[in-house]
Amino acid sequence: PTPAPQTTRLSRQSAVCHPVGAWEPAWSLLAFLEHSVHCNEAAAQALYELSAAQGNGAACLNAGYGHYYGIGTPVNYDVARQFFRKVADKTEPVWASNSKGAQEILAKMDAPITEKDPGALFQEATKLWHAPPYDIGRSRQLCTKAAEQGHVGAKGMLSDFLFFGLGGGKDEVQAYRLAAEAAAAG
Repeated sequence: PTPAPQTTRLSRQSAVCHPVGAWEPAWSLLAFLEHSVHCNEAAAQALYELSAAQGNGAACLNAGYGHYYGIGTPVNYDVARQFFRKVADKTEPVWASNSKGAQEILAKMDAPITEKDPGALFQEATKLWHAPPYDIGRSRQLCTKAAEQGHVGAKGMLSDFLFFGLGGGKDEVQAYRLAAEAAAAG
């Protein structure tokens, strides 16, 4: 196999010199380096996906997180779900910890938003935004639901999500509109 074109010269050397001798762990290591050392999230995502395609459970989980949170790639819950499902369905002991993590996030993704009280929705959205386990995508979903029901704080928070593209697409016009509505309401 040849190194992915997104990798840097240093990363390609690391792949060739990787002591494990197998490409699959090397790609996962390179993805970690691209993300943590080089701060190149797009390259890290591409390498996680490459390693996931070769059967690396941790890389598969990380590729799913990339699509779920929009790290190195646009937010895409359907693709994230595919990566998480691939890991969650594994039963071999070597996959155990990754499988558990994938099952937990799939449960969160599949949980219906049924709260009717916009205050409770906003409170949950705020917790997911500010405290572990951080879940910006779910926070945005809950905030959207609360804002649709007229919650002023949720409108202000949703305007931040939209302005900066956090947990989903960026929409500056909608962000300004919501911010103005929240400010007018006090």
